[in-house]
Amino acid sequence: MEVLAQKPYCWTLLRDQQDYILSAVNNARALSTCEFRLIAREVQLYETYGEEILDDLTRQVTQSPSAFNARMIKNFSQDERVSEAFALWHKKRAQAK
Repeated sequence: MEVLAQKPYCWTLLRDQQDYILSAVNNARALSTCEFRLIAREVQLYETYGEEILDDLTRQVTQSPSAFNARMIKNFSQDERVSEAFALWHKKRAQAK
């Protein structure tokens, strides 16, 4: 698993093999997050338009989280690979400075 992109306090995009996962911050719930797998069309839109589509998806999930329930990943933060991916992301960013 790897972190591909991040907009602090908004979203993080991760890739787990061929799956793209968006961790969206839900400001309505004291900065909680919800994680869901992107469908093929969303991945295509990301590859075409970049991070703008992730901003839009985050707004959608914040406004209507039930629309994403079928794709939600339960216990995402408990997966050790997630913390490893974030640690590597932060290490790379620190080295780039």
